[in-house]
Amino acid sequence: ICSGNKISYNNKCTACDMTCSICQGLPSNCSVCISGNVYTEDLHRCSLNCPSGYILYSPNNTCHTTCPGAHYNLSNVCTPCPPDCLSCVSSNTCTSCISSLFLYNGLCYS
Repeated sequence: ICSGNKISYNNKCTACDMTCSICQGLPSNCSVCISGNVYTEDLHRCSLNCPSGYILYSPNNTCHTTCPGAHYNLSNVCTPCPPDCLSCVSSNTCTSCISSLFLYNGLCYS
């Protein structure tokens, strides 16, 4: 049984890639990054920056192809939408509203 950030690979204990604190199956198959790195879930990779085509979601230091939840892409960083928006394309243009409000010309109204 391997310890620390090592896994059994080819019948010997092998260290995970240097950016990973935990890996599974392969040394390059990260599931947890060391501090200071971001995680790209669909690639199972840790790196200093998001790969090309990915956007940084800073609340949990993960990289995505589209921003999750009530966030929009602003210079490759997922940025929160205005409070009334469920989804948006900019800081002043909602594409859907929280349940009690109605969308009109990109804004949410009661």
